[in-house]
Amino acid sequence: MAGPCLRKDASTNTRYNADAIGEQCGPPKSAMRSLKITKSIGADIGDLGRYPTESMDLLVVDIASYFPVHPIPRARDAIIDTYMVEHLHEILGDKPWPSLSPIQCRHCSDGFTFLTPIGLHYYLPAYMTAEVIDAEEADVVIDSLIGLFQRARFYRDDRYLDFWRLVTNDQFAIIGRWVDHYEIAYDFNDCTQSKVATARTWLASLSDTRHSHEGG
Repeated sequence: MAGPCLRKDASTNTRYNADAIGEQCGPPKSAMRSLKITKSIGADIGDLGRYPTESMDLLVVDIASYFPVHPIPRARDAIIDTYMVEHLHEILGDKPWPSLSPIQCRHCSDGFTFLTPIGLHYYLPAYMTAEVIDAEEADVVIDSLIGLFQRARFYRDDRYLDFWRLVTNDQFAIIGRWVDHYEIAYDFNDCTQSKVATARTWLASLSDTRHSHEGG
């Protein structure tokens, strides 16, 4: 049986607020819950026209601010030329990333494997946004995101290094904030903390390498 939820007191972070789902919680994948998105500062952001939330979280707005919509990569540049990717062409191909719903992102969760570095970089904000605003619909997207961000064994070949080279400094900061969100929303056990620590170490190493190159 799963242990008790280890949620942080809301007073320690004003950015996220989740509904309680009982005294016992399973792992994040089986205990997905919709987040009640709230703003931490200022007036109501309002509905951006895509999702039926009462207000849009500041993280979601910043994702949209730092991951541009245009130019949209052509499908042949965004999707690997292989078999069993017809659904990616149908759902993602030539589509702007903000147009994708959480359930569409879930149906394209294998995009973490079958998108090119250009495609993964372009559609990453859709995946991150989908998980924040509707974790239940996004479902397995959470596993792919934290796996990518901690460089799990499926994400270690050179293709993913090419992806990371496309990420800007501001986008690194947004990814770091998404990892903070993951820790707060899914702090169920030591496994979550291990994933978060690994992700932060990996992101820090990338940032240090980038800064050393820029300084040189």
